Amino acid sequence: MSNKLQFRHELKFFINYHQYLILRQRLQCLIDTDQHANESGEYHIRSLYFDDINNSALADKLGGLRERAKYRIRIYNIQDNIIHFEKKNQNGRLYRQN
Repeated sequence: MSNKLQFRHELKFFINYHQYLILRQRLQCLIDTDQHANESGEYHIRSLYFDDINNSALADKLGGLRERAKYRIRIYNIQDNIIHFEKKNQNGRLYRQN
């Protein structure tokens, strides 16, 4: 396994409810439902982000640094029996989560 980080583009777009319904219908046969979703296909995410004593992550973001990282813990559906600890690296508009 390579130690080189594999980045992805993470683009976000606003769509209206009608567009959402069309996309949902077209994608249902192509992709699996998220493992965290309930019977209606929804789930609740709670994230807590961390910074160091010098607020480096905040300073990097406000300073416009292209390369930066942030850490978070995340739980799904208000259950803390499994807690995910994640590091998200950003390089410009490219992202990698590990």
